[in-house]
Amino acid sequence: MGIVRKEKIKYKLLMHRKFFDFFASKWDDGESSDKINQLKKFFYNLNVNISGNVLDIGCGTGILVPFLLKKSSRDCHLFELDLSKEMLRENKKKCGDKSSLINHIHADTHHLPFKQHQFNFVVCFAVLPHLSDQLGALKEWQRVLAVGGYLLILHLMSSKILNAYHAKVNTVIAQDYLLPVKQEKKVVEQAGLNIIEAIERDDLYLILSQKV
Repeated sequence: MGIVRKEKIKYKLLMHRKFFDFFASKWDDGESSDKINQLKKFFYNLNVNISGNVLDIGCGTGILVPFLLKKSSRDCHLFELDLSKEMLRENKKKCGDKSSLINHIHADTHHLPFKQHQFNFVVCFAVLPHLSDQLGALKEWQRVLAVGGYLLILHLMSSKILNAYHAKVNTVIAQDYLLPVKQEKKVVEQAGLNIIEAIERDDLYLILSQKV
């Protein structure tokens, strides 16, 4: 990777961290009941066994926490990871008596502070377009997944709708781009994962893959 590209990635990382730090305290104000119900229904119907160590990439304020804990087995250990310290702070506040079940990790997902094969399930919800190096991040997620483990990439809208929304926002996320599922599948496979299911429609963007 060239020096110029490295500097661009580093700058994007810095700007995104500042952006999400700034909005963290108000982030949940924008979460609708419809969105929560969509997630509840999705995880209820998700036909994947969630057990052992679970990694929530770009966890934000913890919107997935109740669904992951409810879906998982009793031996589940949830790791909430985010680049933004302020997002993690809000996340911890919401955990309450569940805090003993959750590990909060401040780290860059492109360079995860975990050993190989440490997680049985990795989920990336509404995060992928914000990453500086998507392939590099996917390779990291593949590295920390155990053999047989699953990676779930999820959005509650299509790439077309999401990209149009980002383009209208006059901030650092204006150019954050999500590839259509047909193209993103190839990137996931390039990272060394096998595609199980890939769906894209107006209300759902899903790629479920497995390490074999």
